[in-house]
Amino acid sequence: MPTHDTKDDIYKANIQIAELNMLNACLAVMAYKKKLGFYVDDEPSYNMLLNVGDMRLVRQDS
Repeated sequence: MPTHDTKDDIYKANIQIAELNMLNACLAVMAYKKKLGFYVDDEPSYNMLLNVGDMRLVRQDS
């Protein structure tokens, strides 16, 4: 554990955790499979947003 504050510590504002990285990778693979036709894509989406507070995944249609 660090004992002092570092102004240039990027992890204070830009937090990356394994669970969110894994979720992003899964969503990317699913989007790629949709593009290849492996999954049916009735309503294509342009952007997805995860609210960690209530675990809600919201998508923006294209």
